[in-house]
Amino acid sequence: MKIVTDQNVREFLNNSLTRDSILNLYQPALLSSLIDYQNNPEIVPPRTVRSTTTKNSDLTHLFMPCVAPEATGVKFISGGPSNSKKGLGFQGFIATVDKFDGTLAGVVNAKTVTPFRTALASSIGLVKAIDPLNVPEAMTSDLTVFGVGPQAYWHVKLTLILFPNITSITVVNRSYEKAQQFAEELKKDFGVTVNAYSYQDAAHMETVNQKLSESSVVFGCLPSTSPAIEFSALNKDPKVPVFVSLIGSYKPTMRELDLSALKASGKKLVVDTAEGVAEEAGEVADAGFARSQMVELAQLSNTNRQVFTTAENIVVQKIVGMSIMDLVVAKMLIGSTGTTFDGF
Repeated sequence: MKIVTDQNVREFLNNSLTRDSILNLYQPALLSSLIDYQNNPEIVPPRTVRSTTTKNSDLTHLFMPCVAPEATGVKFISGGPSNSKKGLGFQGFIATVDKFDGTLAGVVNAKTVTPFRTALASSIGLVKAIDPLNVPEAMTSDLTVFGVGPQAYWHVKLTLILFPNITSITVVNRSYEKAQQFAEELKKDFGVTVNAYSYQDAAHMETVNQKLSESSVVFGCLPSTSPAIEFSALNKDPKVPVFVSLIGSYKPTMRELDLSALKASGKKLVVDTAEGVAEEAGEVADAGFARSQMVELAQLSNTNRQVFTTAENIVVQKIVGMSIMDLVVAKMLIGSTGTTFDGF
């Protein structure tokens, strides 16, 4: 039985992630699990959400099981307002069992796995929209990310590995101070040009929208209740590829981008799970997307690009996440890093 700490996870990923490993190891493993889910959605049972019964605690607990052919186990995470104030966010683990005898195979700290697997899912749509092995000449060298947490960090990290031609990043957040701090972190880790702005500062928004119009890659990692990203500001030159991935809104009351223009275009929204997106994403419900107007990541390899690409060469994706994504990444980590304990 393996115990994989968050430090184990970060060190292993930092040492193993390359363009080749993302494209030929991590993405295929995650995509295979999503195909399994598409073929049999029952392998991901509904998650259970319960508020704590402990006095003076404000935690919410989430239990997310998975009984996939290649990854069986559960993800358990807890979070709440007090955790957020302490900068802890959600805490938890992923436990996997042997698929034949049910013995515990390993336990993995979920802190980094969660943002990594989400960024990995985003990257599947990204490389379908813009080929990193044959980068279009018109692709810009700019990326804009809304949000400053681990999700934002791992989305930027994977994108820079896949597209070293990106040299300028724009960070947008509600808090300007946190945007500046995150910008400094990105400069230190990746050596690129980074500028920070607040979407709540009217004086900043003209520049933010200008940066959006110059970006070929845009990530929404904000748990916002009103759209902070303006669709009208995206580059409309059909020669310039634009990819937008939204992962921040995870409740029907949340929304990052008004999707009505995409709906009006008649093009499909790329999603990880149509069922999950329909239930959890506020902006999707607002725009009135039916499930038939979404294309899942598992279907992308067999779907003509024009089905989900607007006339302006814009692709929009929405990711909400599933336990199977955590389990498949956890299984890979258990097989590669951590500490073995005998006689559990």
